[in-house]
Parts: sequence; C-alpha cells; structure tokens
Amino acid sequence: TLAGTNGGDSISLVADRMTATAASTITIPFGIVELAPFSAINESVAGTNATGQLLVDATLLADISGGSNAPRLLTIGGYTTLLNGTVRDVPNAAPPVASASGVTLDGPLNLTTRTTALELLANGPVTEPGGPLSVTSVFGISRGAFSLTNPANAIAQTQGITAAGGDVVLVDSVSLTLVGPHTGNNLFFEVASPGGTLTLGGTIAVAVMDVQIPNPPTPLTASLAGRITLVADQIREVVSPFRPNGLTVPGGTVELAPFSAINTSLAGSATAGQLTIDPTLLSFISPGISTLRVGGFTNVPAGATSAAPSAGSISIDGTVNLGSLASTLDLQSTGAVTQAAPIFNVGSLTGNTGSTTLSNSNNSVGIVGNYLAS
Repeated sequence: TLAGTNGGDSISLVADRMTATAASTITIPFGIVELAPFSAINESVAGTNATGQLLVDATLLADISGGSNAPRLLTIGGYTTLLNGTVRDVPNAAPPVASASGVTLDGPLNLTTRTTALELLANGPVTEPGGPLSVTSVFGISRGAFSLTNPANAIAQTQGITAAGGDVVLVDSVSLTLVGPHTGNNLFFEVASPGGTLTLGGTIAVAVMDVQIPNPPTPLTASLAGRITLVADQIREVVSPFRPNGLTVPGGTVELAPFSAINTSLAGSATAGQLTIDPTLLSFISPGISTLRVGGFTNVPAGATSAAPSAGSISIDGTVNLGSLASTLDLQSTGAVTQAAPIFNVGSLTGNTGSTTLSNSNNSVGIVGNYLAS
C-alpha cells in the first residue's frame, strides 16, 4: 500500500517494469500519481504486453484509489524529480520530464472515478491503438504525433497539447472544450456525435496546482502551410479577457465543418440544427492563411489526404469580407449553396457542392477557380 496525505503532492513510481496485485492500493486524495519508465522505452497503458516496454495494466490502474480518495492528476510517461524539497504543485515549479520513448493507449481506459485529469508525456509519439479513453481532462507533450482517434473517446476538456514535429489529432464522442495552447504541424479536433459542441476557450481546472483560471487564452497554432481542422455540429467561442484566442496557420488552411449533414451558416446567427460560423469565430482566425474551407474537411483519422464535404448545405447569411484573412474561400457541401448577403474581397472561390446560387450584385470575387457544382 502506498499512501499520501490528503491534498499531498505526488506518488511517483519509476521503473521499466511494474507489477501489481488486486490487494495493492495507491492512495493520495487530490494529489498526483506519476507512472513512468526509467529507460527510454514505450509505455503501454491498459494493454497486455510487457515485452520491451513498461506495461501499466488494468490491475495497476485499478489499484489507484477512486472516489473521494482519487488523485486529481494521473501522469503517464514522465515524472518530477524532487530536489531540495521542491514539490510540483506550487507556482513556477519545474514541470515533469518525459522519460518514455512513446505512449500507447492499448485498451479501454475509463478514468472517470480514478482521476480528474490525465497528462501524457513522451519523447516520441502518443497514440491510441486501443481505447476508448474516458476522462474529464487531457493534456500533454509529445515529440511526433499526439493522436487520440477512437471515436468513442469521452473527453470533456483539453488543457493544452503540444506535438513537437507532429500532428495533434483528437476525436471525441462528447462535447469538447479546448482550453490553453495547442500546437503542432497540423491540428485536428472532431466531436463525432450529432449535435455535439466544440468550444474554444473556457475555465481551465489546473490539475497540477488544483486551481481554476477563468478564460485563459486558447491559441491554436499550426506550422507554416499547415492545417487546422475543427469538426462539430456546433462551434462556440469564449473570448479570453487576457489575450485574444487565435487560429494561426500562416499560408495554410482552416477547415470549419459539421459532423452531421446539416446546414452550415456562414456569418449568420446561431440557430438550432445548423453549424453557425459567426463573425466571432471568423475573427479568431489570424490573417494570412491561404484557404478558408467551409462545410468540408480532410478526414485525417480515416487516412484522407484531401477534403470532402460533410455539410448538407451552405447558406451565406451575413456579409463576409475575406480581405487579408485568406486568399481563397473554398465551399464544400453535398447540397445547395445559397446567399442572403454578399461576399467581399474574395481572391479565389473554389468548391465542391450541389447547386450554387451566388447572385448578390455586391459580390466581389477575383476569380472562380476549381469549382464543381453538381
């Protein structure tokens, strides 16, 4: 039995092999549990194979006390080195260091009664061959991909994800809130459920220090000529008072699309049963992207390399002045495209849609590029 004090700092287990029995317990109410390898090997969570990797199996996970005795944070793949009495849950404390060469979620992982937050750290990729993962919050850092792609994942919030030299990909079955910075070559977030909501910004419950920060900045940053993809039947924004949120991908592409085959309203007002891309969301996008894609997306988890429509229709319900925001407006829909307001300063218009009627006399479009209307 390993026990920490109520609200105590952490229990750190570091070894290349860990074994546990059903009679074992790890108890640190509101504290932190860190499970990491000593050597630069892969860490498998909820798997069954211990050969050549650290296996954190179902028995070990079940030994972590739940309910009122549950830790507030479970860290996988890295640990905090305690020097000179330094503890982790104080402001400006040194963060944990990744020791695992990679982290794989190899089986179902339901942490809803075991911890509030899951931190994943690796000096290589973080991937999910198994799953699904159920937890309130996820955050972490990888070198290479940070990819949680099981469509049955149930994650309420991310608290910042960095994939150094790789893509961030997260697919969820429940409404998801992105809080804090998210950085990678390309970013992909999908709420794969009808009527689901993707929210940009909100209150973050900082698991490390057990405090809440209302509306911190939520910058989403992709590499030069990269791609940011947001897929959900509703996309909402919470404006940070500290610094504007932003979708930054210089010379790249921003894709905004519904999961279901519903209407996508561009510059309209929130209406039930449709995805509304309102002026606030458009203002989140940093100027200088190459393409603003509306109604379709590149389905990275399915292996797609090009975009396909998901929207059932598109309506341009408010004036859109593309200007310096993007050089190309790309419309993707399986059904009709209509407009009630003009589009201004569109350098190039492209698309893959049903019938398209853009007849407002105030439209300002430089060229019509590759546009397929069927």
